[in-house]
Amino acid sequence: MLGRAPDGVIEAFGGENLASFLLAVQWHPEWLAASNPVSIKLFQAFGDACRAYRAKRGL
Repeated sequence: MLGRAPDGVIEAFGGENLASFLLAVQWHPEWLAASNPVSIKLFQAFGDACRAYRAKRGL
């Protein structure tokens, strides 16, 4: 956890030297995902990470 709001809500999260995909979001990226450019990039990056993981494991 990297940051919290005054009310205690986590607002930032990260990790270092991870071997896998890590992304923390504070909104619903699935809402209107097909028309939101940020959501599209987020899901593309996640899909790319999943495919790379699968390929690395030989699945």
